[in-house]
Amino acid sequence: MKTADLINDRLKNLMIGERGASGGKLLTVLKSDLKQLFSNYMYISDGDLHLELDLTENGEHLFNLTVRSTRLYDIGKMTD
Repeated sequence: MKTADLINDRLKNLMIGERGASGGKLLTVLKSDLKQLFSNYMYISDGDLHLELDLTENGEHLFNLTVRSTRLYDIGKMTD
C-alpha cells in the first residue's frame, strides 16, 4: 500500500473517531503523516511544518498548512 493510501486511511479513521472532539489528536497524527509525506520530496526540520485547524461558522473544518524547506530533492532522480 502506498504512503498516500495509508495516510488517507488514517485520516478517515481519525475523522470518524473524533467527531465532536477538539481535534488535538487529529492534528498530532496529521502533522506526523504530513511531515513523513513532505520528507519524501524535500528536507524538513522538526519545526518546519506548521498545521492549524479552524472551525468556520458554517461548521466546516479549515486546515492551514505551512511547510518551510531549504532544499528540494531532485525529482528526476526519484522517477528513474
